[in-house]
Amino acid sequence: MLREERSTSTEENARELSRVLGDQAVVVVTDRAHVLRCERVFARYFADVQVVGALSPPLVRARVAVREVAAL
Repeated sequence: MLREERSTSTEENARELSRVLGDQAVVVVTDRAHVLRCERVFARYFADVQVVGALSPPLVRARVAVREVAAL
């Protein structure tokens, strides 16, 4: 298990992890509202990627959902 903490965006996160891991299969855990975009971004860097959505507190979910609609 590896937690990448330097990036400030999903794109940076995927890019940094691909530098460390190469083309290994990855499982990404993120907020449920972020799963779709996260899967799309990580698929640019990894041939085999699975994204799992975790349940966040209601206020966090609302904030993330709004951000994700704008980002998509």
